[in-house]
Amino acid sequence: MNELAGLRDQWYALARVEDVHAGAPLRARLFGEEYTLWAPSSGGAVLTEAFCPHRGARLAAGTIQGDRLVCCYHGWEYAPSGLCTRVPQLEPGLPVPPKARTKTWPVVERYGLCWACVGEPSADGPPPWHEADELGWRVQVDFLEPWAASALRIIDNNLDISHPAFVHRGTFGDPSRALVANYEIERTAAGYLANVPQDVGGVGPQIGEANEGRRYERTQEPPRSTTSIPCTCGCLRWPAQSRSSPTRCSGTFRAG
Repeated sequence: MNELAGLRDQWYALARVEDVHAGAPLRARLFGEEYTLWAPSSGGAVLTEAFCPHRGARLAAGTIQGDRLVCCYHGWEYAPSGLCTRVPQLEPGLPVPPKARTKTWPVVERYGLCWACVGEPSADGPPPWHEADELGWRVQVDFLEPWAASALRIIDNNLDISHPAFVHRGTFGDPSRALVANYEIERTAAGYLANVPQDVGGVGPQIGEANEGRRYERTQEPPRSTTSIPCTCGCLRWPAQSRSSPTRCSGTFRAG
């Protein structure tokens, strides 16, 4: 799965922006490989190698001092470019070896998340979210969690609109309303789009609504692009002026 052509050229959400800018480097994992995600005090997030090229110490165990990532083992300091700028053990006047550097990958901070590409980027960032970019909706990242499943299985889950009635019966699923209404698929420049109206309930607890009996209309929107991976971070998005109308990556809820 990790070697399917084109997957590495896409953008993936690795962590919340606020967590990356909290002042400590983070461990990140993508395609079965480990990386270090950190942010200098005066710039955007940086994705670099997991281990220091000097003696192999894990860089996420180090510290951030200003605009430098400092290795926990010998104190080597790395700039956002990956270049080692200081080796404390060198005598004054001696240059830092040119090979003392780590590889870095592009990171984009968007929609409250840090997105990274470890291949050849096919775009300048993740697929656009119309609601946030054009409608002014506020973005809130609800949670991040690892899933023991292949990416294709996760895509299939996002496209499957008949399972919520049973799998999500503790929240918005309702086994008595398992029937999926007829819907049309629209071909777009990026791929395909389909809006599937579903009458669902139990959404209230997820958005701070005490009335669990209040019903909502759910509109399912499968991925708009055949090349993009659906967001699996569990993010919730709300309109800027209302907390009663959230949208999850797999669908939109409207109060009824």
